[in-house]
Amino acid sequence: MPLTVDIGQHSSAFITEQRMADRTGLGLALISVVVAGLFFIGCKEDPTKSGGSGFHPRYKIETEPTRTLDGQYIYYIATDTLNLGNSGVFRAEIDKPIRELVLAGEDLHSPTLAPDNNRLAYLNGGIIEYYNLSTQAVDTSSIDREFSSIVYLNDTLLVGRANMSIYIVNEVRGTLINVGNGWHPSVVTQDTFTYTAPRHGLNDVVVKRDASLTVNDTLLTLPLESTWRTILWPGGDPSSDRWVWVRSSNNGLALHAVQLQPYVDRMLDSTMSEKALLLGPDKIIFTSFDGRFYETDWAGSDPFPWWYQEPND
Repeated sequence: MPLTVDIGQHSSAFITEQRMADRTGLGLALISVVVAGLFFIGCKEDPTKSGGSGFHPRYKIETEPTRTLDGQYIYYIATDTLNLGNSGVFRAEIDKPIRELVLAGEDLHSPTLAPDNNRLAYLNGGIIEYYNLSTQAVDTSSIDREFSSIVYLNDTLLVGRANMSIYIVNEVRGTLINVGNGWHPSVVTQDTFTYTAPRHGLNDVVVKRDASLTVNDTLLTLPLESTWRTILWPGGDPSSDRWVWVRSSNNGLALHAVQLQPYVDRMLDSTMSEKALLLGPDKIIFTSFDGRFYETDWAGSDPFPWWYQEPND
């Protein structure tokens, strides 16, 4: 049975206005906070070591993380608020998160790596492009449609959102399959994805589907009276029943860790971006108040910068 729960009962009292941005994630509030911080710290760089590639500057905003299907890396977008020319697609190994620039660009979004670990898909101004990591060649999709997000389902299929609907994209055949209205599709296992959909009047629901569209499971239904208006980027691990998503309210955005059976909902922290990521059974990363990825755990321990530190000699 799908759950219908009152997630409005989980108070947002500890989320202060100083730490909350508007609901757009990578919006003006986030950029203004980071830029204001630069004046305060005198453009100093963060003292956390990056493992041989210098220091991590605070003016880079890290968003849109996606884990590769083999679980080895994340790909994400870093926006340089001082010099947009230094922005683009970056990657980091999950067990040793040293940042590496993959592809520079000012208007790139939603990076996702194919299972062959060589074909990177991303959005450039909403249009799907492909970058070959071996040859560094760039190809533009034959599908003339602007998307707001994409992610690889398997070797040949992506799932994305365009024009308020979820689509399965087959680049080989040049076809689109309209799954239905919704937003923020996330792949939870190969060939399986979740997204948020408007159903039952004004209620939002979290739906799980598969590449063949034979699976259509409602995982959670949002009550009409809920304080939290919607669920953003629902993702997680179905085998362990651990889920992570961001919820929005009038107060801003908050990171939640959720178990469905039995239902447990932990509001872990405020966040400056709409998308967080479960990297393991007890590792969650999200964009914190200074624009960087921070790591926390299932219990909501104090977050710390997700950055590689050289072991002490």
